[in-house]
Amino acid sequence: MNPLTVVMYHYVRNLRRSRYPEIRALESDAFERQLGFFISNYAMVSMDDVVSALNGEGTLPEKAALLTFDDGYMDHYETVFPMLFDRKLQGVFFPPTAAVIGNEVLDVNKIHFILSSCTDPSILVDEIDRTIETERDKYDLPSLARYKKQFFQKSRYDPPEIIYIKRMLQLGLPMELRREIAARLFARFVTEDEAAFSRELYMNVDQLRAMTEGGQHIGSHGDEHEWLSKMSREAQERNIRMSLEMQTMIHGRADPFTFCYPYGDYNEETLEILQELGCVAAFTTEPTVATISSSKRLTLARLDTNDFPQ
Repeated sequence: MNPLTVVMYHYVRNLRRSRYPEIRALESDAFERQLGFFISNYAMVSMDDVVSALNGEGTLPEKAALLTFDDGYMDHYETVFPMLFDRKLQGVFFPPTAAVIGNEVLDVNKIHFILSSCTDPSILVDEIDRTIETERDKYDLPSLARYKKQFFQKSRYDPPEIIYIKRMLQLGLPMELRREIAARLFARFVTEDEAAFSRELYMNVDQLRAMTEGGQHIGSHGDEHEWLSKMSREAQERNIRMSLEMQTMIHGRADPFTFCYPYGDYNEETLEILQELGCVAAFTTEPTVATISSSKRLTLARLDTNDFPQ
């Protein structure tokens, strides 16, 4: 069994020049310094190296490291790709299909930009709470006290009110209602032109093809970045199959493919579906060093960029 340090990135941008300087992102110059740290202290490997090791066809070098990038942001094409290309490094990129092909702004990103654009999170908490009170009978919602007990909890990176907003709009409320609230808040605090915002935020298929030609690896991140374990088996399979359509558009084939669980969320049914569809490796958000063995193929751990010097 080989250890592998897998590093997880999301937004990587020049925040000082950004229209949304409050978004939680890694500064581009900090990313460049971090690349230098990894090159000096680790043996950088590719996805092919990892798959070969998982298949028992080779072993990884000591202190092997792999860089992964979630959610298909334009940051990855404009900022990350050139830095990796210049250093002859491979990144592993996981774009969701609905963002790249459907020109949708994913709910997870609507929440990010709502939070970065509204300076007072209590306004957002109040809006969610008022909606719960007015829509309680229609959706048979539990009490506010129950929601607060479940979701008003601090996390590794966020205070309780931010976690409450995120979790309520990600999975706490019924899908129809949480999407309605997110859309309303996004139009109020960010923009009413979702399609234009989407084209600015995410890469397109041509850019992803160019990245593969430049030595990068493009995997699958599902369709709409939903919590897979909250879905039925049929819905999970439909979601994953939708993401494989983009794999075909980029690679000319759907399998073998790699996968990254949205929110790091999965269950036994997810693992069964991925195995049946020919997934060769899948990544979680478990914050530890990954163990490379065939039994861990679909549950590879990843550390966050914030776990390393910048």
